[in-house]
Amino acid sequence: MLGDSISQLIDRLILAGGLTGRGEFETSDQYDARRRAGVEKEGTLVFVLPPGTPDVTYSADAQETTIRLRTGHTLFAVGGSVSGNTLVVRSALVSRSSYVGSNAFGVGKLMESSVSRSYGVDVAPWSPLTLNESDTAFTFSMDTEEARASKRFLRVALVGKLTESRVYPSEERHTPTITEPWDSITKGLYIPLLLEGVRVLDSRTGEMVSDFTPNMKVAK
Repeated sequence: MLGDSISQLIDRLILAGGLTGRGEFETSDQYDARRRAGVEKEGTLVFVLPPGTPDVTYSADAQETTIRLRTGHTLFAVGGSVSGNTLVVRSALVSRSSYVGSNAFGVGKLMESSVSRSYGVDVAPWSPLTLNESDTAFTFSMDTEEARASKRFLRVALVGKLTESRVYPSEERHTPTITEPWDSITKGLYIPLLLEGVRVLDSRTGEMVSDFTPNMKVAK
């Protein structure tokens, strides 16, 4: 498997109290020490984004490949705070079903219902490598033959460290309408990440194709 397992990491953090924050019988100093210990224990993390998450395009004239990351804005269930740059690293369908619903006139219609789970990162705005608002492009040189052979195997990896050993839950719902006859619930779990780099990997070999670091310009 390429990179670290974000679901396993989140499970470990939750077992250590990552969802609850400071305990009732825990002093501020004890809480800060526990958070620092959790961050130091995990060290540098590498999360590989799923295929199709970044847009990958190639310019034969420029002999360049461009990776475009699109981040989201997520409403966290803790305190109702909104994150500016979130990326889903892993998602899974928990359940799917269907039922017959009816409108105000009693007309029945088949409705699809689903529950999903997503695991992601909340990129800290003070990260060494910053992302633009919602859309960031990374461009690197690649000859045409190499691009033709490897483009569909390219994966993007986020490299960084936890800013704290916390897990922030979220929940997104879609309520069925006449034109959109489905309802869905996506339950998310996010960790705060200090982004230190973005790597492009070849999924066939795990080898690094390109590495973007804080001293490199991020295109808009």
